[in-house]
Amino acid sequence: MRAEERSPAERLRHELAAARRRGEPFEEAWRSAVRVSLDGAPRANEWIIAFEFTRAAWNTAYHRRGRTPLADAMDALGLAEVVSDDVRVPVDSRLVA
Repeated sequence: MRAEERSPAERLRHELAAARRRGEPFEEAWRSAVRVSLDGAPRANEWIIAFEFTRAAWNTAYHRRGRTPLADAMDALGLAEVVSDDVRVPVDSRLVA
């Protein structure tokens, strides 16, 4: 699949993976990867909001850390969690399914 055919999320994943292989710190990689992944993307403003709300999960994946006990407990209770850098909001998955 060509880069322009990928969704912004797929492009972000690709860019972050390449940065990790180069040994870049997450914060540096994040800024660059978000910029590249949104270049020319339709609805870029919506994507940037989605990326910021899921930034902690991207960071966890970047560092290849496993899931947190909180995430496992939330799943066991049927709850999702919306996360940003300083906000954690439990969301009942039945309301957003």
